[in-house]
Amino acid sequence: MKSGRWVWTPSSYRKRIVCPPFWMILAVLFILLNLYEGKARLGAEGVGQRPIEIRFGSETNGVPWELRPEKESLLVIPGEAVRGVFRLKSLASRQRTVLVRHKFDPPEMIRYLPTLECGLQFTITMDPGEEQEFESEFFLREGVPNGSGPIRIVFTFELLDEPYGSKELKRGRDIYLSRCTTCHGSDGKGETFLSKRFPAPPADLRASVRERNDWQLLRFLTEGKGMMPAFSPAIDENELRNVVHYLRTKWGDKR
Repeated sequence: MKSGRWVWTPSSYRKRIVCPPFWMILAVLFILLNLYEGKARLGAEGVGQRPIEIRFGSETNGVPWELRPEKESLLVIPGEAVRGVFRLKSLASRQRTVLVRHKFDPPEMIRYLPTLECGLQFTITMDPGEEQEFESEFFLREGVPNGSGPIRIVFTFELLDEPYGSKELKRGRDIYLSRCTTCHGSDGKGETFLSKRFPAPPADLRASVRERNDWQLLRFLTEGKGMMPAFSPAIDENELRNVVHYLRTKWGDKR
């Protein structure tokens, strides 16, 4: 280097790389992760996670009965269950037997609102002025489409003054005679040629039906119990309800 002049040489400059402390890297990663989770949570709440209103109604179809829900509507978040309580009163002048079902409005919502338990899906017999209380529980699945409005659950009534004249009950009897008598017998005693070879005898339906409610009987038919196979999905659930109607009509009052 000459006097008065500066000349650059490789040895006159060193490039230094400075790394941040390890704790600082972790702090930045933590902040970024929380920001991402917060954004995802906001997105989930905005798409299908907002509360959905469930409204209850009834169509008596001329049946002189009155159905009063404890609450006209309920709010439920997808992924949670909703339970409704209902008071049913007979305004008829004599004893009546009614088949109660439910439907959804809009109908496509049935795929998002499966029934967990419903005491109002079967035949009910009441005397004049009699009142009964029932509970129904539904589960709202996640993934409800955006913009879904209120979902109406409507209970419909069908008068069954002649239970064995009802096509549904006739169908239930036909299914029972073709699928159940091998083990339970046409008399429900469970004393058949085949059942005597079982390690444990089948249930005596004359007593079993009286000891259980319709929902429990439907569960036995759909899921099976012990040596009894599950009949669902081989037999449609509505058809299995018809079997329950037949059992209830033939062997006992609802507990």
